[in-house]
Amino acid sequence: MTNKAVAVAVGLAFAMLGSSASFAATDEHLAAAVKHTEQAMNSGYLGDPDGVVRHAEDAITQAKESEKATNNEHTKQGIQHLTAAVAEAQKGDTQAARKHAVEALDHLNAARK
Repeated sequence: MTNKAVAVAVGLAFAMLGSSASFAATDEHLAAAVKHTEQAMNSGYLGDPDGVVRHAEDAITQAKESEKATNNEHTKQGIQHLTAAVAEAQKGDTQAARKHAVEALDHLNAARK
């Protein structure tokens, strides 16, 4: 193999490793977003608006990190519902916040597929 061919092969190997590492990080962010969304949902069931806000905001942060790499429509929809959950919880309506968290969870789980 010539030096040029070796350089191309090494470059391709690094590119593949980089993209799989990026995918793994994205998958971790999405998994964390799902976890926090479930916690926001549970806080809504318990009537805890502060818990909804805290967990939904954490989920938004993680989902945005995932969305940067994937540009997934389900992730975007999940973020919108999480934002609505925060707004409802800040008004004290934990039931409406929970409903938005449930919708967000459906979208985030769809983005994982």
